[in-house]
Amino acid sequence: MDNLSQIDKNEILDDVFDNTFVAIVVVSKERIIKIVNGAFCKLFGYEKKDILEKSVNILHIDGNHFVDFRDIAFNKIVQNQPISLEYEFLRKDGTTFWGKISGNPTKDKNYFLWMIVDISETIEIKNKLKEQTNLLKTVIDENPNPIVLKNYDAKFVLVNKATSILYNSTPEEMIGKDDGDFIPDQKLAEFFKENVQAIMKSGKTEIVYEDSIDVKTDKVKNYMSIKKPFKNQLNEDFILVIANDVTELNKKNEELVEKEKLLFQQAKLASMGEMIGNIAHQWRQPLSSISVLASGIKLQKELDILKDEDFFYSMDNIINATQYLSETIDDFRSFYDPKNSKITTFNIEGLIEKTLNLINSQLQNKKIEIIKKIDNFEITTLENELIQVLINILNNSRDALLEKTEEKFIQIRIYKDSHSAYIEIIDNAGGIKSEVIDKVFEPYFTTKHQSLGSGIGLFMSEEIVKKHLKGKIFVENHPIEINKTKYMGAKFTIILPLKL
Repeated sequence: MDNLSQIDKNEILDDVFDNTFVAIVVVSKERIIKIVNGAFCKLFGYEKKDILEKSVNILHIDGNHFVDFRDIAFNKIVQNQPISLEYEFLRKDGTTFWGKISGNPTKDKNYFLWMIVDISETIEIKNKLKEQTNLLKTVIDENPNPIVLKNYDAKFVLVNKATSILYNSTPEEMIGKDDGDFIPDQKLAEFFKENVQAIMKSGKTEIVYEDSIDVKTDKVKNYMSIKKPFKNQLNEDFILVIANDVTELNKKNEELVEKEKLLFQQAKLASMGEMIGNIAHQWRQPLSSISVLASGIKLQKELDILKDEDFFYSMDNIINATQYLSETIDDFRSFYDPKNSKITTFNIEGLIEKTLNLINSQLQNKKIEIIKKIDNFEITTLENELIQVLINILNNSRDALLEKTEEKFIQIRIYKDSHSAYIEIIDNAGGIKSEVIDKVFEPYFTTKHQSLGSGIGLFMSEEIVKKHLKGKIFVENHPIEINKTKYMGAKFTIILPLKL
């Protein structure tokens, strides 16, 4: 191969220099532009003839920018120190761009070589990422719920304002520390650490109900915390904790529980009032019989006309009456005995008979006929609670039938499928007005006269069915046919699991 002449080499080098994609400029010690390549001209929008021998000032946005660049870059390169930095330059058309500029002194100390690469897109991406990061930080900081990121040692890696307020600190002060550095209860702090590590080891997101202390007020707050473990690219363990303050919700729930307890107590007292009335009705006839029989025996004895057969007849009837009274007492006592509020297995037909025995006198007194269509089967549930519900519904139907002068009926229909028991109670009282039927299970709602009820019986029935018996209850107006006569009435349906 022929050796290239020096002239050829210089031409090749000039061609490479002029066509490289990196913008290159040589500047004198007096900051005058001496040499530029094609990439430089293309980047800045100048022709070579228009830029050579010009001051570098034309590449800077303004005088302040030039002074800053001079202090940072020129002074270092004068001291024979290479320099590399990101800087915003000015084009010929007045637009600006971000470039990465690198500088080195030349062999001739009077000149400096600068290389510039356009990094506008990179800077734009960085700015967008920074903007998104700042936005995310703002969202996290403005979230009213405590949000923290912890490492395996339970040290705070990220903390939002809500957390720092809870700990009477600042997010910056909390980084690198743990709960024990802020809360006085060290056992609680140790629990937080152990809980974090346990969840990290499991690798599963958990919802934890826990208490924390407001350091500033010393008040205990209740939290429902979502704890999500994860690993970073270095396989290091972290956990994200988002704590929802449920203190007020718990307080309201407690108030609701207390209110429900009060309503249950009121319902029980109302039920006891009903039962006392039933006792009075059911005892009236046997007590009257006992009184008549005893008076007759006494009179016959005084007149010395008492026969043995009359004596034994009267005694038998008195004994039967007292046994009936005793059984009635046992039924009422059993119903109100807290020990009987437990899950048992019993015959559904027998349950209906127990229920009707407790209120039978009231129904008979009002001339209300009970029609039973019952498939007999066993069910496992809370017997007394179910009796309470049935009594409430039957009493509601009884009161609705009071204004009727014609025949009064209450039909009880019970059947089952493979999973559930169905109890349907329907009367022929004409049904419930459409504008109020959706309100019958609301507390204290009643369409009755004040003397007939407080309006909590059906409310409590729904509460018992849903919460205690794990079932459903609803009401609708429904036609019923009895003795070939069609009526309209209110139909209550209870759906219960066969086994609680």
